[in-house]
Amino acid sequence: MLSDEEKDAVLALINERYLDKSAKRGLTLFDRLKISEAVAANDSDSWRWLYPILKGRKAVVFGRPEDKVFAELEDCGGFFEFYDNYAAVEFYLMDPDGEYLCGYNHSHCAFAMGTAADLLENTEEYRKLYGL
Repeated sequence: MLSDEEKDAVLALINERYLDKSAKRGLTLFDRLKISEAVAANDSDSWRWLYPILKGRKAVVFGRPEDKVFAELEDCGGFFEFYDNYAAVEFYLMDPDGEYLCGYNHSHCAFAMGTAADLLENTEEYRKLYGL
């Protein structure tokens, strides 16, 4: 689990790199993202598409930021096995340096930002869903 200082640092990186500063407060984190800079897939299984692009990578994982439960993972692959059995409503994965932010929201939409955006867009599943 991350300390309060580490959690604040993660949220500061997200705020700096990924949040739309004009978005209204009180919405979910997903609703406040610069979604025009993300690659998103609206499919109930789209969270699974993140596995091959994040497996083997370090990341910070959390649900709703206001819950203040953040954990650092050495390998994101294990998270997807856990999520398959747990299936929380939404989750976020960010590498420790903020180079990417990925997640899955309450509307069954997976998204990737930063360095992971092109990786999601080039998955076979994404290309098939959008006829690319």
